[in-house]
Amino acid sequence: MTRLFSKLFNIRPGEWPRLLYLYLIFFVYITGATWGETIVEAAFLQQVGVEYLPWVFVAVAVASVPVTAIYTAFADRIANTKVALGILGLGLLGVVAGRLLLAEGMDRIAYPLLYLIMFVPLSDIFLVHWYTLTNSFYDTQSAKRIVPILATASRIGGILAGLTMFLLNRWLDPANIITVWASAIIAVMLLIGLMPYLFKEDKATLEQPAEINPGSKTTKSQGRLSYLENIREGYHYVTQSRFLLWMAVSTLLLMMLIPFLEFRTSQILLAELGTAQAISNYTGTLNGLTNLIALPIQLFLLSRIIGWIGVGNANLIFPIGNLAISSALTWRPSLFTAALAYFDRNAFRSTFRNPPDSLLYNAVPLRVKGRARAFIGGLVAPLGGLSGGLLLLLPFASAVWFLSAGILLLAVAYLGSTLVIRKQYSHALIQMLEQEDFSFLLLQEATPLTVTDPATLNSLRQKMEESTSHEFTIFMAKLISQIGGSAAISILSQAAKAAADPRSRAAILDVVVAADYVGEPVRQLYIDFLEDEDGRVRQSAIAGLEELSDPQDKQFLALTAKLLTDPDTEVRARILPTLLRANDPEHQISAIQTLDEFLKHQDPHLRARGVRVLNQTGDPRFIHTLLECLADTADEVRLEAALAVEAYLSQKIPAPIITLVLEKMNRLAQDPVERIRQAALTILARIHNRDAYQLMLNALIDPSPQVRSTAVDVLAQAGKAVIPTVHPALNSANPLLRKMATMALSRINQREFGPLVEAHITGNLLEIYRSYGLLTALNPCSQFPSVAILQSAIREQNQQLLDEIFYLLTAIHGKEAVKIVAESFESETARTRANAAEALEAMTTPQTAKLMAPLFEPGLIPAQLLQLSHETWEMAHPKTVEAIKQLLTNPDDPWFRAVMTLALGEMAATFLPEQPAGPQSRILKIHEVVNQRAAELADPTTNEATSPAEPALEEPKAARRANPLDLLAADEPAPPAPEPQPQERQRRSRPADLFGALIGSNSSDKPDQPVEAKPRRGRPADLLGAIMEKGQPQPPPEETAAPASPANNGLPFSLAEIETMIETAFADSQIDVRLAARAAKRIMAGSYITSVIQEEGLLLSAIEKIIFLKEVPFFQGMTIDQLKVLANVCEEQLFEEDARIFNAGDPGGALYVVVSGRVGIEQEKRKGSFARLATIEAHSYFGEMNLFDNSPRSDTAIALQDTLTLRLRREPLIALARQYPDLSLELINVLSQRLREANDRVADLTRTRPRELHKLFDKFD
Repeated sequence: MTRLFSKLFNIRPGEWPRLLYLYLIFFVYITGATWGETIVEAAFLQQVGVEYLPWVFVAVAVASVPVTAIYTAFADRIANTKVALGILGLGLLGVVAGRLLLAEGMDRIAYPLLYLIMFVPLSDIFLVHWYTLTNSFYDTQSAKRIVPILATASRIGGILAGLTMFLLNRWLDPANIITVWASAIIAVMLLIGLMPYLFKEDKATLEQPAEINPGSKTTKSQGRLSYLENIREGYHYVTQSRFLLWMAVSTLLLMMLIPFLEFRTSQILLAELGTAQAISNYTGTLNGLTNLIALPIQLFLLSRIIGWIGVGNANLIFPIGNLAISSALTWRPSLFTAALAYFDRNAFRSTFRNPPDSLLYNAVPLRVKGRARAFIGGLVAPLGGLSGGLLLLLPFASAVWFLSAGILLLAVAYLGSTLVIRKQYSHALIQMLEQEDFSFLLLQEATPLTVTDPATLNSLRQKMEESTSHEFTIFMAKLISQIGGSAAISILSQAAKAAADPRSRAAILDVVVAADYVGEPVRQLYIDFLEDEDGRVRQSAIAGLEELSDPQDKQFLALTAKLLTDPDTEVRARILPTLLRANDPEHQISAIQTLDEFLKHQDPHLRARGVRVLNQTGDPRFIHTLLECLADTADEVRLEAALAVEAYLSQKIPAPIITLVLEKMNRLAQDPVERIRQAALTILARIHNRDAYQLMLNALIDPSPQVRSTAVDVLAQAGKAVIPTVHPALNSANPLLRKMATMALSRINQREFGPLVEAHITGNLLEIYRSYGLLTALNPCSQFPSVAILQSAIREQNQQLLDEIFYLLTAIHGKEAVKIVAESFESETARTRANAAEALEAMTTPQTAKLMAPLFEPGLIPAQLLQLSHETWEMAHPKTVEAIKQLLTNPDDPWFRAVMTLALGEMAATFLPEQPAGPQSRILKIHEVVNQRAAELADPTTNEATSPAEPALEEPKAARRANPLDLLAADEPAPPAPEPQPQERQRRSRPADLFGALIGSNSSDKPDQPVEAKPRRGRPADLLGAIMEKGQPQPPPEETAAPASPANNGLPFSLAEIETMIETAFADSQIDVRLAARAAKRIMAGSYITSVIQEEGLLLSAIEKIIFLKEVPFFQGMTIDQLKVLANVCEEQLFEEDARIFNAGDPGGALYVVVSGRVGIEQEKRKGSFARLATIEAHSYFGEMNLFDNSPRSDTAIALQDTLTLRLRREPLIALARQYPDLSLELINVLSQRLREANDRVADLTRTRPRELHKLFDKFD
């Protein structure tokens, strides 16, 4: 039965519980309200008198304006449910007050009060908010399916209440019927109040404020003024538009007419029936019958009527019927014509006037619609009711002639205004469509009726058919699906079949699927496209069939089974979950065979796709297969398997399987991929035993902060059960483990372990202030690149410690509060930072706030920080010599030792005199140094036995191509008179070189090409000890010069002391430190990277790469930690002169950084004829335009001289961007800058012409 109703009403199985609950709430409310309204109107006529009815009209009109303003001001700042309860509570107080007044016999006060409460808060305000509340549970497409069904509760409740009114009058007096009404309000309040507990998944939605005016940018501080602002802006829009102006006039006339009709109808009912019971029985039965007639019209006929005749014509139905009923009431007043007038102002108006009126506003832009409706509905409508009520207060208003004349004149005027609106609507709609302003069709909130003007649909269909743009076609298809209802199905079907572009066909099918269309035509559309030649289209058709069909439907399974042999792997993968879940064994066997092909395929992407299929099935039978995939060599396969196992463990899994999973997690927790380690922790969180807790504990010292954070989260979620496992870690020798264990335990038991967090915060602050002491001590040596890098690393470490402090605070304070404090410290406003310090003082201690605040001051003065640390802890900071020695002997960070060792080599290079030497002697010296350093690196214990001044020569390796640097001297003889610096070897000029120099433009790869070599700071040592300003490296002298004194060189050490410290570094246990010592020795010897790289198979150290990459624009936005990752995967490549680095048509996917030499970017225009697009110098890069999409190269890169490059593949960079999302923005900024530079080059090379000439050319296009 449920399946039948789901198909009939297009409701998904998971939507029924919430839908039925909301339906019950609305039904109870409407039923009680109908009983109350019916008896209040009847009793008012008997007990108070019809002559006082105009006063009620005036009071309702006057009260509705401020009440609406208050609702608008506060509804977007308070949770939806609280607003609903507030409105109902206010109404309940009024009803209870009226009931108490009735008990005291004050009928003439009670019934006017109940009349006012009935219309203002309980009718006008609550019904508006009710649709806002129900819309908040669903997205736009779902709301358009469900809200019309919910709206039928209004009709069903009206039918039941109206047809049972005579029973209530038989059993209860009017006062007790009021009590029943109050009881219904209480029941509705209870049902709404229970929603957050019954539907916990909707708790966030229920706590969200109402969105009164979608698209409005009103802030909370402006909330109280939003109503008046909307009224003011709405007035401006209405007065500027003839269409809206007539809409306002029409509303005014109708709201003036309704009091006249109600007053005249009440006179007749009171005269004919006499008592409250008789009147309420009559109007109740009338209400039930008219709702019974209106219900099928609303469900089945009205949308078709509007579709046949259009919105403009449909808007005339009510005015014409209203004029006929008004004429009958005027000429033949009777109980029958009074019944027609009652029907006219209630069921007839709600059925045939309100829906077309809402659709008429679609002829104005979205930015205008909300404010225009706010003005017309919030001010013009009450003004009309007020005007009608005031007219009825005239002395002669009760006269039949006045009432008849007023009713007829207003009815005729109202019909005339709607005729004008019909004409203006067409003009406004055509103007909107001609301007291609489709905003009026977007973001429409679901209403009880969703219909569209056929003229609008036809215009949109025509524009979609005429479109030559894929994007615009899909945009129009989405608009048609949004507003077209069932009429859109045929339009979209024809568009999909007519589309030549497979992307358009697939996208249109996706639009149909997203619109939740049902029916046989839709199903046949999907079936037809299963035969499409493009795999993407077939996938979209499968998605549609899955939404439309029962998973066990035999016809559906037969159709999908045929696709197991589809040539497109994604199509096969798409239907596998469906077939694997099928009850048919034959389909299951075929699907398992296809799945096995995926899982055993050589392509890791297909294996990962197969694992994703297993995850989608959710069948525990495949858990063993998933566990095997956890050992796959491909990262993406292991990741998919880990995510699948995580999903499987949400089910009840047998104990033996848990044991197998735990064994796999032991290995997976150490996986090199960060995301996999995080998934392993999430899996372990579902296994509640000590072994799992121990693995989670081990993850607290993971290298990745994200993994450590996840470990804290899962341990905290496990609760008190993990305390015995985690508590011993508080005494660990590892400070990081102690800190993260404290974090986890504080999250579990803040009272017991929270004070430990304060100690770790203090520890972080101590480390930060010590680091500032090191930074200050290193300032005298900051001119050396390695020292500058070291200082950058220390600053980044300080920032990490600061971030860690705020992270620690989240263990004892709310995350949102800590986040606000952290963001406030970053503010440019001093007052905001001061407020943040005060908030931090409340969270921690005054001393902590005092130490934190200066760290965020823009004009940070290190001396003040050092003074503050001395006052707080009596901290003594090292001098330069002490700081360097501390870093060289730092036992906790070998990377600091390595960088400082390399810095010593740069310092030692300042002792070298600048002395010319012949090319042959330079090459010989290079060989000597390289051979000795290679031997030292291979066996660090030989450092003492072998003197660095007298290296043992080795024979060159045989299996190696000749290094082009060996031949440098052969091309040019030594100059007769030595120059202070060697001259750069010049190539013969070529025409392409000349052309490249003239245009200086970038290639499509947009390399960063400076016109001249980058100017260097005046020091003998090069950036890496790598590249000199000109040409070839400067060699050391044959005899070592006497060391210069530190006073002469401005250095803290003598040359002998530096050599001793470097020799000590060769004995370090870490390979990075020994590599840095080798590089330092090379720099001391005056040898440079261009001469030694690959000379004897030696490589750049990671530190040298980091230092170099940090000065390349592409990498300047990266942190030292990020550069460490890239430095380990960069590949050095040395190209001889005229060697091709890559050719046009070669696959991309790699970025090149020029360390030394020059590279030409060329493009072949004619066979054998090349255009030089750019010349790339050192510290520049090229190839980035093909880095991320792996597309073929459009240009050729040639080494113009012997060139050393660093090659970076796309995979490590993408992995790094995934780990650090902010890095993606940095790279986008760099690439955008390169694109702007390329555009400037194109503009420079493009011949300019007068604008008038351009216009003339455009006319001939």
